[in-house]
Amino acid sequence: MLPAAQIHHRALIEQIPAIVVVFELHDGGRRAQPIYVSPQTEVILGVPAETWLEDYDSILARIHPDDGPRVIDAFRRAVMTGTAPRIEFRATRADGAEIWLGDAGAVLTADSGAPCVQTMLFDITDAKRAEAERESMEQELRLGQKLEAVGQLAAGMAHEINTPTQFVGDTVRFLREAFGDVMAMHAHVRAELETGVQAGTVTPEVLDRVREAEDAADLEYLTERVPAGFERAEEGVRRVASIVGAMREFAHPTVDKAPQDLNAALRNTLVVATGEYKHLADVETDFGDLPLVCCNGGDIRQVFLNLIVNAAHAIEDGSRGEPARGTIRIRTRADATHVLISVADTGCGIPAEVADRVFDPFFTTKEVGRGTGQGLAIARTLVVERHGGSLTFDTGPGAGTTFHVRLLIGL
Repeated sequence: MLPAAQIHHRALIEQIPAIVVVFELHDGGRRAQPIYVSPQTEVILGVPAETWLEDYDSILARIHPDDGPRVIDAFRRAVMTGTAPRIEFRATRADGAEIWLGDAGAVLTADSGAPCVQTMLFDITDAKRAEAERESMEQELRLGQKLEAVGQLAAGMAHEINTPTQFVGDTVRFLREAFGDVMAMHAHVRAELETGVQAGTVTPEVLDRVREAEDAADLEYLTERVPAGFERAEEGVRRVASIVGAMREFAHPTVDKAPQDLNAALRNTLVVATGEYKHLADVETDFGDLPLVCCNGGDIRQVFLNLIVNAAHAIEDGSRGEPARGTIRIRTRADATHVLISVADTGCGIPAEVADRVFDPFFTTKEVGRGTGQGLAIARTLVVERHGGSLTFDTGPGAGTTFHVRLLIGL
């Protein structure tokens, strides 16, 4: 009965759509040699089982160099602890195609007396390709939402830039007129002095005419106002530069995670979003001492923008046409492992019947044309899925809403 059971067991194993491999350990687990490989190796890798048994080094050479250390580490963990975590790695088929293999998790056995490691390798190439396509679609969706947000902010940004540009222009015109008056006074004074020098005397009448020229140019007024004009012009230029710098920083594409100053990111985002909230709410900030956080700066700035714009819209909805202004409060804190960013508003709050749906894609309580329902959904994807953080909120009818972003300091 035992041989019959073994034949049945082998038949079952060989029907599994995976490469089943059994390694026998030698030298205290420092050396491993395949002693059984299921026929699926020809389907998945295009390599017969005999190659595993006779030329195992050629099989190892098919593992992608960047993934080799992880495969070796997982095998060692199986030898040392009895089990290994599931891993995914790239390998090259006999026809040269690169595929993805998923290791179901190696286990240590000793059924025959000699210690063995058993594992199963599944072809997950299609799943990885679908995952890559999904990530690409999500990235395109985030980009589209970001472009939509920038488009909505464009009018406000144009106004923000136009205001300092106007008083820079007014100041420059004033300085040009003042310079003309001073130059006219200078020409008059020079002519009077030249006349006095030619005559050999400078009479009191000459001094009186010089004073008359100063009065005509309103020299006292210019002495007081011209320095202030330069200060106004410099302030306007600084304001325009800060707005343009904030827009450039906000729009700067980032792909990889890198250390980021989240307080600076919030300040830039507040500048970019000024047109959305300045007529509706005052902003109060309480920035704590934050360490640099390893994250994708573009993603996190997008999250901040979505939360700030949502806060402004909540305040506008809560005002019901009344002129009363609301308040947006932004607070940052850090502990040993995380940073916490809270964005609170004094708006209408989130009704209990829809609170469970605010992160659902395409769900929105705003009227048509004012929101796509993507802002909070994308924010949650960026924080939770891409950064392993959390995005939660506290709310109450008429009491406003506070969103909390929690991120690991280092990833």
